[in-house]
Amino acid sequence: MRILADENMPDEAVAAMRAAGHDVAWIAEDAPSLPDTDVLGRAAVDARVIVTSDKDFGELALSTAPSLAVHGVILVRAHRSDVIAELAMSALDAHPDMGGKFVVVEPGRPPRVRTIAEP
Repeated sequence: MRILADENMPDEAVAAMRAAGHDVAWIAEDAPSLPDTDVLGRAAVDARVIVTSDKDFGELALSTAPSLAVHGVILVRAHRSDVIAELAMSALDAHPDMGGKFVVVEPGRPPRVRTIAEP
C-alpha cells in the first residue's frame, strides 16, 4: 500500500510499516512543518493513504477539503509506536481499498469508518 505518514507518526511506526512491505513516504523526512492541507494535497497527487494521529484531519477530510482525501485517511489514536503501527496496518488490511474512507482506529475498540463525501 502507498502511505503518506504524517509528521506526527513516530519513526518506529514508519519503520514497522516499511518493514511490512508498505511504500511509506514520511512528512518528517520529506517536508517537515508542511501544513495539513498541503499534506492532503500531496497524498492526492501521489495516490497515498494518509496515516496520522492529528485529529484535525477529520475536519479536513470530512468537510473542509474532502476532494483532497480521495485515497483515504487513517486516524490512529494511540501513543505507543508499536501499537500505532499495528493499528494502522490492521486498518489497511481490513480496508484494502481505502479510497474515500476516513478510518479511526484505537486500542480496544473496533475501527470506525466514515465515507468522505465530495462537496
